[in-house]
Amino acid sequence: MDSTYVTYSSLGATIIAIILGIINLIRLKKIEKTRSNLLTTPHENLDQILDLILKKNQELTRELNNTNNHLGEIEKLSLKSLQKVGTTKFNSISTDGGNFSFAIALLDYEHNGLVISNLHARDTNRIYLKPIKNGNSHIPLTPEEKEALEKAFIDKYLDN
Repeated sequence: MDSTYVTYSSLGATIIAIILGIINLIRLKKIEKTRSNLLTTPHENLDQILDLILKKNQELTRELNNTNNHLGEIEKLSLKSLQKVGTTKFNSISTDGGNFSFAIALLDYEHNGLVISNLHARDTNRIYLKPIKNGNSHIPLTPEEKEALEKAFIDKYLDN
């Protein structure tokens, strides 16, 4: 019984080895065929492919440079846009019942802009505009306008 077991085991192992050998031969033939196709491809086709890749790379490089230039222009322009806002509400007339007056400061990155004040009274409403250059105004500011300006200085919403 031991000899038949050894015989069948040897036969099974031999069959498995033959099957694995056939599978490896098939894989080897596929690899050789792929290698052969690569080596027999005309060089002009490979040159054309490389030329297309180089042209596409140059085109993408040009587009990237254009995009970077455009981004630089946008960044310069954004420095001049309104980025900082400060507001304050107050009661301009002590007899009036509410804080209907306000001051609002609108500044760019370099602290240039304007302060708008609205003074509300019972029968009138006055609006004043004062320019701001480098954080200062050549026109005297009221305490409320100064407060709005100081709030705008610390507005970090769009500050870099």
